[in-house]
Amino acid sequence: GGAFSLLYSIENPREGVKPELSSGESWIRDLAAGEGRITFTLSVNESVKSRKGTIIISYMEAEPVSVEITQAGQDQSVIKVENPEAEFDYNGGSGSVKYSIEKPRDGDKLQATCSDSWITGITVGSGSISFKVSKNTDEAERTGEIELTYGNAEPAKIVVKQQEFIPAVIETSSNINVDAWGGVKKTITYSIINPRPGAKLTAKSETSWIRDIVVGDGEVTFSKTFNFN
Repeated sequence: GGAFSLLYSIENPREGVKPELSSGESWIRDLAAGEGRITFTLSVNESVKSRKGTIIISYMEAEPVSVEITQAGQDQSVIKVENPEAEFDYNGGSGSVKYSIEKPRDGDKLQATCSDSWITGITVGSGSISFKVSKNTDEAERTGEIELTYGNAEPAKIVVKQQEFIPAVIETSSNINVDAWGGVKKTITYSIINPRPGAKLTAKSETSWIRDIVVGDGEVTFSKTFNFN
């Protein structure tokens, strides 16, 4: 926008008579006719599209003259996301995605929103977006989206994918048959599929003649009392 002017001349003018000016566009304003010059002001075009308007110049019985005004649109900003997909295992955790803005505009700020409750703590920093993903307790993969908006730019998205919950599984050696004698220690070997960080195996028995249970690395030992039956 801003102030503009155009030159004009009138053949066979009438003394003391100035042209009359009009426009049907609200963004073309402050029309004024001086000696051989017409001045006007254009409002800022907030759109990315150009627009056209007309100034009509009238002078007594002369045929009116139309002057077409074309105003360019704003440069459209562009949101660039470095890695638009983020993947997590079922434990979740913290994530960060880098972004940049092409053709930034003064006063515009990047906004990031998400409607998925398991994606939280979204923070927009200088060149990066950080967020947190909650643990997935369902045995189904899930996908969420973080939407990015900025001024007149087309919205962009970060797609967040999280693996389904995988339960831990204990695999042990075969069943053990023991004789009637007591005191001798026996060993059960085991392994954990999909172990949890920090989790430890525990072992117990509801049978009173199985006792002294000790859990070791990959094995469980126990002793038994004498069977008098």
